[in-house]
Formats: sequence, structure tokens, C-alpha cells
Amino acid sequence: MVTAIILILLAAAAAYLLYIVEVDAKAVTMAMQKGVALSKYVVALFTAVYGSVAVAVVVSLPLPIFSHLAHNDSAMDVWSALLDRPYFPLQVFAALALGWITFRWLKEGWILFVWALPLIQAVIALAVYNHRYGTSDWNDIWVTFFNWQCGCSASLPQWSVMFPLYTSIAFSLGAFMRTRYKASAVTTSAIGQSSQ
Repeated sequence: MVTAIILILLAAAAAYLLYIVEVDAKAVTMAMQKGVALSKYVVALFTAVYGSVAVAVVVSLPLPIFSHLAHNDSAMDVWSALLDRPYFPLQVFAALALGWITFRWLKEGWILFVWALPLIQAVIALAVYNHRYGTSDWNDIWVTFFNWQCGCSASLPQWSVMFPLYTSIAFSLGAFMRTRYKASAVTTSAIGQSSQ
């Protein structure tokens, strides 16, 4: 259900952005510019969550292929450790890189705040879990949603709640690092020009 809603929002955002590209620049109103920012936010959120998975799978694809060809499980263990742990290391790194790379195209879309909706989702999930199971035991909540020490595969609550939060934070961090990099590059070039 959530995936269907996200896909519908992504399709609407992409259609709106394509429409804006076709419209004459003089005809774009202030309200339409807000729509562009909102559409770019939706695209950035989709890229942070689903794009990070796609990049991580493509980058790690040689590992299961090698494991199958070599009849060796060690590559498969590495693949599992990279993709299916509760802290999602490869996906988080991919989201960080995607935030850096896509900043130029999505900067009008509040890209630094892509983490806001996944954070709201995580807070609601924690509140619902706490209310539904009537537990105030933080150890139980920790095991269900985090549990980084287990060395096991990620659970469904970790995939559905924590994964979007981690990747969206990494995506925003990558975009933020890009803004700092661009700011330092502009400052350095301005200093270099003033010394000539």
C-alpha cells in the first residue's frame, strides 16, 4: 500500500516536472515554482530510499555471481553483510553518494530535509508499537527496530521503518556535504581571483 502511494506520488511529481519543462519560463507563476519544489522533494525522497537500494544491488551484484561460479559461500556472506544488516551499510553509502550527485538537479526541492517524512514515520511506528504491545521496555523496542549487534538479517520493521530513515538522512548529508563543497570552491576561487 505504501509503495503504491509512493509510486503514484512519484509519477505525479515527474509528470508535473515534465509539464513545467514544456511551459514557457515566463508563464511559470510563484505557485507553480512551489509545485516544482514539492515535486523535486518527492523525487529526492524516492531517490534516497529506492535509488539507494537499486545502486547497492547493482554495485554488489558481482558478489552472488562470483559465489555461484566459485561454489563458495564467503562472497555470499559478504553480500549479505553489505545489504541485509539492520544498519544497511551499502545502501546508506549509496544514498550518501546519490545525495551528493543529485544535489545539482534537486536543490530546489528541500533536499536537505528529505529525512523529515521518514522521521515522522519512525516516530509514529515507535509510538504505535509502544501502544500496541503496551511495553515501556526500551530493550524490546531496540531489538525490534534497531538491534545492530545481532549479526542477523534485518527484520521487517527495520526494513520498512528504519531503512527509509537511515537512507534519507544519508542522502541529506550527502547533499549538505555538496553545499559545503560548492561553498568552499566558490570561496577559494574568489580568493584566488582577488590575489591576482
